[in-house]
Amino acid sequence: MTRNSPLLEESVRRLKIEYDVYFGGGAKKPPADTEWRVQSLVKKFSDGHRLSFAQRFKYNSIVQKYSLYNGLWQQKLKIKEEGYRRPQDAKLGIAGMRIDEEHAAAAALAGKGESKEEKAFAHPAQM
Repeated sequence: MTRNSPLLEESVRRLKIEYDVYFGGGAKKPPADTEWRVQSLVKKFSDGHRLSFAQRFKYNSIVQKYSLYNGLWQQKLKIKEEGYRRPQDAKLGIAGMRIDEEHAAAAALAGKGESKEEKAFAHPAQM
């Protein structure tokens, strides 16, 4: 693990960069090959009986960081694939959404108007 700890840490860092590029609109596909590489390294070192306490601590902190990032990436992927944007999704910085919903989300964040859902809920007889 001592020799491979920088490899795992570098792979997680690289995966984060590739996902940032993907969600920013610079790549057409998510980085599946890098993600597979990170997952295989995590599985390889998951057997912690050969690790010292310091190595296990380092491994667990890297895996915890990867797990946190992975949860956020899955959430962003779901939003991007479903093709909608709620006002709170704008904070995640996901590119490639529908134009009408993007403008409605921007207006809702700015507090300029009500969204379609808010209007329907507040005034059900008008719809």
